[in-house]
Amino acid sequence: MNRDTGVKDLYDSERKALRKIAYALRLKHSFHGVTTLEQEGTIKRAFEMEARNRCAEIGLLCSIQWDPEVSDDPADQTLYWNPRLIIDGRIEKLSEFDHEKQQYEIRKGTLDGVEGVINPNTGLLGEPKKKDIY
Repeated sequence: MNRDTGVKDLYDSERKALRKIAYALRLKHSFHGVTTLEQEGTIKRAFEMEARNRCAEIGLLCSIQWDPEVSDDPADQTLYWNPRLIIDGRIEKLSEFDHEKQQYEIRKGTLDGVEGVINPNTGLLGEPKKKDIY
């Protein structure tokens, strides 16, 4: 999702919002039967415009990369276009990445619903520390 020239770090809350945006856009714009190149172009432009607007609402600038794909079925000669959301930057530049905010979002399980802590030695997610009360 990130490019070398774009955003280096995304917060888990932003990743979650981007997943929702991509899912909603695919539901809305996919599986439309097109018969002309003009119809195909219209659908692509609508997808790109809505993606830019939705990403701008969460403070991110994006572009769309269209990857061509063909079906595994030899009888299906249709060319399918799969959109990939590329995050190019932020609308407002951050002075620096807020690691405390990211740590809080990981502990709360913002992205995947799994609460925990990241072990700095292994980089793996572990159980949250519990205080022993005797």
